[in-house]
Amino acid sequence: MQTYFIGEHDETKPIIDFIDETKNITRHRKYNFNRFKFNFNSLIRDIYHHKYMFKGELNHLHDILDTFSQEDRENLLEIPEIGVNDRKSAFITDYYQAIDSDKDRKFIRCYRKFIEENIKPLFPDEKQLLYQATPNLRFSLPNSTAIGRRTGVDPSPDIIGLHKDSDFGHSPEEINIIIPITEMFDTNSLYYETEIGSQEYENLQLKQNEFFIGYLSQLNHYNCVNTTGKTRMSLDFRIIPFSKYREGSHSSVTSHKKLVLGDYFNIV
Repeated sequence: MQTYFIGEHDETKPIIDFIDETKNITRHRKYNFNRFKFNFNSLIRDIYHHKYMFKGELNHLHDILDTFSQEDRENLLEIPEIGVNDRKSAFITDYYQAIDSDKDRKFIRCYRKFIEENIKPLFPDEKQLLYQATPNLRFSLPNSTAIGRRTGVDPSPDIIGLHKDSDFGHSPEEINIIIPITEMFDTNSLYYETEIGSQEYENLQLKQNEFFIGYLSQLNHYNCVNTTGKTRMSLDFRIIPFSKYREGSHSSVTSHKKLVLGDYFNIV
């Protein structure tokens, strides 16, 4: 597995240093993975082929909007409010319905295997990891965004949904993983803080055979309106090293599941 480093780094330190006592998090990392063995793109494409008979590449999923009513099209492209209605689009509903109705659990089995083979080895001192039971699927359609505005917090109309995950009750021990379903670049991707409190932001660029690991529980990040002309689709999920896990009382603002083992989290 090839590793790429973003910003300052120390190759001799294990990945667990993402949550060291200093919280001086600068080692955001990209890793290669075998996208043919873990073919999330194909599994996701099957959902939208079955639902809409869509046969194109997923970065052109927005083409099917021409078949929608004007009202439905406007609802999908409307920039929502983060934590209120930004996870209620028809495409996201389609995803969860497909996952929940899959008796063979083909997608979930691929997802768990990905964690076992690509994420768990990054934590050699941990016997177990907590992982988000079902990953989030994000859409950034052209002229829209993957997350909603944060009224009263976003400093300008160009910065959408500025937040860190702990603003919404997530544990500081959580670590974020992002897997691109389509290529992530420029305004179809996200912008994240290079260090805690730095207010310096970097655009996350990922090819389809890469994934990103970062500390978005404590690092601010945001979206822009997607002006690339390409739909971005990506999976993201959270993990916690078992030795760092402390049961809390918060719930996810989108799924309303308690952020605890057995509800929001499973274990591997």
